[in-house]
Amino acid sequence: MIDEPNARNQHHQQEEEPEAAPALLPEIEVLAARLTADGAVWQSRLPDPARVAERIRAIPHDSLLAASAGDIPMFEDTDSAPEHRRPVPPPRSQPPSLLRRLGNLAAVAVVLALVGTMALIFNAVRTPNGGTTSPHPTSTPASAPVALQVASVAMSVTPASIAGISCGTTMTVTYTATFQVAPNSSGGAVQFTYTVNNGRGQTPASLPFSAGETSKTYSFTWSGALPADHTYPAPGGVQVTSPNQLTSPLIAPTGQCTPPPPTAPACGSNFSPSPHQATLATAYGTVPLPPQSRTVQDDAAGGVRGYDICSAGTTASVTAYMEQNLPAYGWTLVSNSGGFETWQNSKGTINWHVPDPLNWNINWRVPLT
Repeated sequence: MIDEPNARNQHHQQEEEPEAAPALLPEIEVLAARLTADGAVWQSRLPDPARVAERIRAIPHDSLLAASAGDIPMFEDTDSAPEHRRPVPPPRSQPPSLLRRLGNLAAVAVVLALVGTMALIFNAVRTPNGGTTSPHPTSTPASAPVALQVASVAMSVTPASIAGISCGTTMTVTYTATFQVAPNSSGGAVQFTYTVNNGRGQTPASLPFSAGETSKTYSFTWSGALPADHTYPAPGGVQVTSPNQLTSPLIAPTGQCTPPPPTAPACGSNFSPSPHQATLATAYGTVPLPPQSRTVQDDAAGGVRGYDICSAGTTASVTAYMEQNLPAYGWTLVSNSGGFETWQNSKGTINWHVPDPLNWNINWRVPLT
């Protein structure tokens, strides 16, 4: 009895339960997500992956199986006699799971081909003539020029200090003003005045600015001998009057010049035995003396003790020296009447008077025993 495998296979397939349509593979879902992210240009042209899979499943299974298994002959032996012709075996049926695998693989291949095609089209749209992509240059519109406006003025001075320089030395002090104006200005002239004596006198000046220029400097000077009263060099600065009003800080060299040593005084012969001394000891404490001072003791009746003093300088300079230095030795001014000054500390009181720097007097009173 001739075995009919096809009949048995068909009977066996009829007994199997029909399976539900398989869900899309994860690979297809990932590829679909990538296509969606690639842009609206080619996304709108992308076929629905589910529809593509359904079309692939619609291909007859027998053709796919025959092509994959190699059971379909490449040609027929038409020249041989019918009895000698090679019989063609009927196609063998495959399990449903294999059919599903083949269908899914074919769907993946089609989607991959679509991805490559869409990527090429998208790249061609972005880079015409096969060139590389490059960002389009963005042009920033130039802002319109603004009116000239002084924003700030900074000051500097040279030398920065005159400390240690002898009074009477002739020198030049240079003040430099740095003007800052608003950016992108249309240019123009800045009008201002400058001072080298703390505003007591002012000199007008002008500084031109080109269009777009934002910073410029202007220098002015004071020259002269450093005075012993330290009135110069004085603070200097500028005051802008146009196109707007602005006043700079005032600046001056720090420190003071050093006074030269005074000329030795022409003391009387009564001072000749006495050496120069910087201080004097009293019954109530030490008293400072001006430079190049000589002393001679000069006591009086009633417990008055004191010294006659010869010092360099003038009456005003000797008086100023005593008033400036006595507090450092613990003395406090009590009274000043007609040039007679009284000072005291925790121990007692002294009196002094400078009618003549070459012969002035310090005295105090002690208790009588």
